[in-house]
Amino acid sequence: MDGFYRCVFEYTDSLIGTRAVVDVIPAGQDTPLTLVFENGYALPLLCPDCGGPQHHRIPAEDVLAEIAGLRLIGLGYAPVDDDGPEALLLHLSSRADAEPNDEDVLTLATHAHSVTHLESINQTPPPQMSRRRRRGGKSERRR
Repeated sequence: MDGFYRCVFEYTDSLIGTRAVVDVIPAGQDTPLTLVFENGYALPLLCPDCGGPQHHRIPAEDVLAEIAGLRLIGLGYAPVDDDGPEALLLHLSSRADAEPNDEDVLTLATHAHSVTHLESINQTPPPQMSRRRRRGGKSERRR
């Protein structure tokens, strides 16, 4: 992101980990359905296969009724198919002590690229993380 390498899990967890979903921004013609978390960060749900807006259209109010108040309790990844990209899995639960494989945990799949669109709708810049930039074929840590 922004010319830097970042761990998808660390970055996502630092911004929305343990945060509750409080709203949903409806999908538009070319824009994805977007989850809004209690701290004002918004994460678009992209098709895990192609990275575009989801192909099935579920009304935003139905999504919100299902996930409002659920907290992001974990992240994972899974291959979409044998030669496709890996999907980012969002594990949501009303219980803070829930484990991703618990029966009452809701798991949503999105394209990992959706994290590059994770942004504050309150206009607060995301916190700085340790970054690595590739220069001349070598990775190095910036301070």
